[in-house]
Amino acid sequence: MQLEMKINNLRKDLSFMKQAEIKPNYKALGDKHGINQRTVKKYHEGYEGKPSKRNKASKLDKYKEEKYTSS
Repeated sequence: MQLEMKINNLRKDLSFMKQAEIKPNYKALGDKHGINQRTVKKYHEGYEGKPSKRNKASKLDKYKEEKYTSS
């Protein structure tokens, strides 16, 4: 939960810098928010976070179809 607050505050700072047309200093923002500078850069470049649900098929789906067709 604390990480979410840090990320939200980081997003606010990044949006302010974008509106003011200021290039962010990743190291300084990372130190300010207690986040790695690479994470700051990732969010500056448009990362939205992990999706809440994965869209991946099951490994057993191919056998599911065979089961119904062979019966």
